[in-house]
Amino acid sequence: MNIQVNNNDMNRYKALFFDLDDTLLCYDKCCRYALKTGLEALDIGYSEEVYAIFDDIAQRLFREQKEGKYTVAEVMDLYPVVFVRQMGFGPEKVGPFKHAFRSGWAVSHDLMPGVVETLEWCRGKFDMYIISNSFLWSQLSRLREAGIRDYFRDVYASDMLGYDKPDVRFFEEALRRSGLSAAEVLVIGDSLTADIAGASKAGLDTCWYDFRHRGPSSAVSPVHTVTELLQIREIPGCRDER
Repeated sequence: MNIQVNNNDMNRYKALFFDLDDTLLCYDKCCRYALKTGLEALDIGYSEEVYAIFDDIAQRLFREQKEGKYTVAEVMDLYPVVFVRQMGFGPEKVGPFKHAFRSGWAVSHDLMPGVVETLEWCRGKFDMYIISNSFLWSQLSRLREAGIRDYFRDVYASDMLGYDKPDVRFFEEALRRSGLSAAEVLVIGDSLTADIAGASKAGLDTCWYDFRHRGPSSAVSPVHTVTELLQIREIPGCRDER
C-alpha cells in the first residue's frame, strides 16, 4: 500500500469530487472500443498501429488544451479532422467518423480496478459528484452503461459548466452548483495538471490517483496520493467514523 499525505487535517470531508476517465473508467480501453466503432465508418480495420496514431493526436491536443491553446469542445471537433487527414481520407469522411466514434464512446464503460468496492464504501458517508472534461450527454450514458450512475448526486461536465479543467472557474462553478464550500470537498483524479493543479488553485484538497506509479512531481503537490482507489479509506478526513 502506498499512501502519501501532505497535511494533518483530520476534519472529515462532506463530499468527494471524482474525475471520470482514468479514475473511474479506463480511458485506454474505452478509447479502443470507440475507435474500433469509428473505423467502421472508414472501412478499415482496427490495429495497434492505427490506435497509436489516434492516441498520439488526442494526447497532443488534450495536452495543448490544458495549456490553454484549445477548449475541450474544440479538441473534440479537431482530433477527428486531424486523424482522418493523417489516415489519408478526404474531408467527407470526418463527419461519419466523428459520429461513429462518439456513438462508441457514449457506450464505452470499462471500469478501473476497485471502483465498485470504493463507491460502495463511500456510499452513505459522502455525497459524490463527477467532474469531467467532456460532454454531459456522453458521460451520463457511460456512467449508466457502467452501472454506477446512481452513486453520484450530480455530474458536472465542462460543456454544462462553461469552463474546462484546469480552469479555476470550473471548480468554482462545480462548488456553486453543489452548494458546498471548498473546505468540505476532496477532489480525486489521475491528472496532475487538470485535476490536481486546477483544484488546488481553487482551494480544494486533492487526492492524486497515481495508478501508473509515476511518483512525486516537483511541479504539482497533491495533498494526498494513492496508487489504488480503495486506499482513499485511509485518507485523513475520510477514514474517521461518523
